Amino acid sequence: AMLALPAAAHSANIADVKLDGFVDIVWAVSDGTDLGINGSEGHFATSGELDLKSKLNGGLTMRLDADLSPNSGGGDSAELEQAFLGWSINKELMLKAGVFNNNLSLEKEDAPDLYQITHSQLWDIWNSSTDESGNNLQGVELSYKQADFTVFLGFLNDLGGVSEENSVKLGVEVGAVKNMKITAGLITQDVGGSGV
Repeated sequence: AMLALPAAAHSANIADVKLDGFVDIVWAVSDGTDLGINGSEGHFATSGELDLKSKLNGGLTMRLDADLSPNSGGGDSAELEQAFLGWSINKELMLKAGVFNNNLSLEKEDAPDLYQITHSQLWDIWNSSTDESGNNLQGVELSYKQADFTVFLGFLNDLGGVSEENSVKLGVEVGAVKNMKITAGLITQDVGGSGV
């Protein structure tokens, strides 16, 4: 049923759909705290992700990422991490709209892109300050890419979830050396009616 979704929305064939993901299994010897952040000591914690990417007509792409968290306590959970449409206006300009990962952080969202098995404190601060789970953003973002240099501008729902307010994102990404990018930027936020 999941593979039929993009086929029903347009006339693309199954070759335009890519399905991937990962499973992350952690055994916690000791989490170093009493909070159980990384699972109970001596127990396994398993999570995973299922990603669906599709190329549509007219330079459009679609991406749906579902986070899966099996729970031995009697229930399972899943939520959409990303759900967005992308439009390649030309070779340099790209517009995306929906819910997408925030590229302004020290590390990425998912286990395969982390440099350790858990997120850093910096990522946790970003995550706790955004209304969307997983340090994600909801809105539209326009990016301009030229060689190893990208500028992006976003118009988003307010990061703190303040009604009738919006956040603006501005950033730059530079490919400093092979396999290394430096990203810098800012996002505005309204907290209880006062700008931050």
